[in-house]
Amino acid sequence: MLRIPNASPSGLFTNFETKCSEYFHPRVLVYVLRNKTAYLARNSSILNSSFKSPVLNRENGFSGTNFQIHSTQNLNIDENLNKYRSPDPFQKLEDDLTQLSCSLISCIDYVQPQSVATIMLSLTKLNYFNEQLFSSMLDSFTFESARPKSVSLILYSLSKCARASELIHASFFRNIEDFLEMTLFYSSTRDLTTYLISIAKLRDNLMRTFEHNDILDTLSNVYNLILNHTVSKIDSEAKLIEKEESKSRENKPGPCSFNVFELSNILESFYLMKHYNHVNHELILNQLQLKLPYSVNYISDILYVMDLLNINPKNPAIKKLDRTSIIRSNKKFCEAILADLTDKLRLLNIYELSRLTQVINRLRLWTEDEFLKSYTNSFMAIFKSYKGVIDMELILPILLYYNRRYESSINREYYQSHINKRKKSEFMSGLNEISDLCGHVCDLLQDYMSDNYPSNRIDDLLKFTSKLRTNRSLHRMKYNYKFSHQ
Repeated sequence: MLRIPNASPSGLFTNFETKCSEYFHPRVLVYVLRNKTAYLARNSSILNSSFKSPVLNRENGFSGTNFQIHSTQNLNIDENLNKYRSPDPFQKLEDDLTQLSCSLISCIDYVQPQSVATIMLSLTKLNYFNEQLFSSMLDSFTFESARPKSVSLILYSLSKCARASELIHASFFRNIEDFLEMTLFYSSTRDLTTYLISIAKLRDNLMRTFEHNDILDTLSNVYNLILNHTVSKIDSEAKLIEKEESKSRENKPGPCSFNVFELSNILESFYLMKHYNHVNHELILNQLQLKLPYSVNYISDILYVMDLLNINPKNPAIKKLDRTSIIRSNKKFCEAILADLTDKLRLLNIYELSRLTQVINRLRLWTEDEFLKSYTNSFMAIFKSYKGVIDMELILPILLYYNRRYESSINREYYQSHINKRKKSEFMSGLNEISDLCGHVCDLLQDYMSDNYPSNRIDDLLKFTSKLRTNRSLHRMKYNYKFSHQ
């Protein structure tokens, strides 16, 4: 019997039924097949992006997917992937994956839980679905020898699978529930958050197929079990660190061991599962606020987290108290992040700036004057140096932001000048400067859009925004004249 090698072979795989001998243990074949699958998955970006032109269209793609491959010459590509370029790379890859699946089915009894996780994750990344293989691996899965990481990756793969409803049985998730009850305290933070986001996405996908099913109820029970443990762990860690730092008299929550990616997964699962508990929601936001400034991908993480914050103020499914509290927490979190981001806006490109502006508009966030000035400096630097025409979808959120900011600035001027008459002229001139800045940028963007986007939609929008600012300006002039002559 051959000893399983320590290396990870990625050579050609063989069929167990025809090629294996009495000296070749089936687990060695499983090992080779697993690593071949992982090898193709690791190079899936090459298969998708390096083959750029022409596009090979296929009506059905792989079973249950919309997979496409592109074909071109690329000297940097791995030699083992050259065979997927011509004459029909799509068919070649599909044939190899089908052969690989048949080989795995032939020795399914020897596939260990860790290998099941790797194979399912790799095939899912390749957008390849084989119902017989997936069903065989799930049916023969042994929870007794499984690790939390393996189970979490299997759930993650199922959440990404387009035809997961054809594979899943209630008994499988009941086994997962029993498994979690025994291993939850030994699971890592990554495993816990992968459980949460995978179950949330899987349940959200299955709800489109099943209106009410035992599987959905089981998934909800599993989610609540993991969530209670995870939230309790985060809360206890934060309180422990806060207690240790109490000597410095800082009344702030301490950071937990969960990183930004893991905390954002928890937050996303809240929205997918419609878990609108204000206390849990605020706990996660507080931890994110502590972690984000130290994130390596600071800008990307901020934009990703802020995109998740989406509560409909008129959603009847949320209790009014929870809805109001969560919306208030979201705004408080975002405004604190924007204040910290003020000095870093110069690092953003036009795409990131537009994406950030969309969040500001959607959540109707208030931005301080210093943020507005830094934002304007960053945008104008990009605007003046940009080569070509900026896409309309990038400009519209920025135009809307300046119009909203102009409106609020005018209202503030009116209130400060006529309600608080004791304010100094220097203070009022500062407010007027902000209004003029917003109006100037709006005029600049209107002229730019009129010259580059000739359409009825743009014309109507420009007329509306121009009329809005004109009315506001007349409103301000009218009251200035009225009160100055009293």
